[in-house]
Amino acid sequence: MNGVVHFELPVDDLARARAFYSTFGWNLQDWPMPDGSTYVGIHTTPIDEKTRLPLEVGAINGGML
Repeated sequence: MNGVVHFELPVDDLARARAFYSTFGWNLQDWPMPDGSTYVGIHTTPIDEKTRLPLEVGAINGGML
């Protein structure tokens, strides 16, 4: 079985969710979407800037929408 490689958190209040999850030390980045909405990328662990993959084996990153 393949491991989890990404997660998404659906939220109703993006500002509130951003404030809450940032308390965990997560790096949150706004990614504009073609439809004008914003997808928030979540890095819970450092990444390799070339591959965008987590540096720590078994770590995962995700996003909020």
